[in-house]
Amino acid sequence: MRIAILGATNIKHMSLLSHYLNHIDLNINEVDIIYTDKYDIEEHIQGINNYYKYRVDIKEDWSFIKKAIAYYRFRPYAKKILEENHYDFVIVWGSYTGHLFKRFLERSYKDKFILNIRDYFFENNKLIKYRMK
Repeated sequence: MRIAILGATNIKHMSLLSHYLNHIDLNINEVDIIYTDKYDIEEHIQGINNYYKYRVDIKEDWSFIKKAIAYYRFRPYAKKILEENHYDFVIVWGSYTGHLFKRFLERSYKDKFILNIRDYFFENNKLIKYRMK
């Protein structure tokens, strides 16, 4: 089985990623990770076959909108990888990643993805809550 972990964050911020990897038989399954890197660092985890890193250059003093646009540019990069590799299953890391890829996942990976949410902070927003249904 080919599995992708999709996250609009650095690997070091994917809390409990090891929990998922401990439940996947890495001898018979191939796991790739598609992620953003805002620190310009190399990150590696045992069990990952391929790393697809998208560099995001963000300044702390940028507005929320400007930061969101920078992360939105990750979408076509990751979407192309997902389309080319035809994964059997996708683990989507965080609600913000879920928002970026909602339509694509519903169309291309229906019943073949899960959404891992560690923090429900943004779900208090009515628009976000509606989109997450």
